[in-house]
Amino acid sequence: IALKPPPQTCSAAAAEARNVLRLLRMGINTETEGAAGATTPRRVRVELPLPPADVDTDELVYLGYQGQGADWSGGMQQRLRVTKRIVEESMLDGYQYEYLGLLDRDADGMGVWKCGESMTAVAHAADTTAGFF
Repeated sequence: IALKPPPQTCSAAAAEARNVLRLLRMGINTETEGAAGATTPRRVRVELPLPPADVDTDELVYLGYQGQGADWSGGMQQRLRVTKRIVEESMLDGYQYEYLGLLDRDADGMGVWKCGESMTAVAHAADTTAGFF
């Protein structure tokens, strides 16, 4: 099996996530396709990279362990703005979705999207927001 090279941009990584979601929603498990008893997971965790804060680029840049979280001068509001754009323009492209807003607090809550009747997407879920979810 020839492996594709990893994505070089944040939007390309989100597009890859969209492809995986599409396959899962179609009920295809690519590793066990056709195997007896193959099931489709009900929950999937997708961790998307974010571009460096305060820089107008989509390129993947390694910022070190916890580097992405520590580099945002605008805090969670700024991170959610960037995440929302990547999720909507790349990961949910082609889906009919509705952005439901922030769960918890207006400033730094967890972003929630409804995608049809069978999929919900959330961004920045954490121990401080999980209880509200």
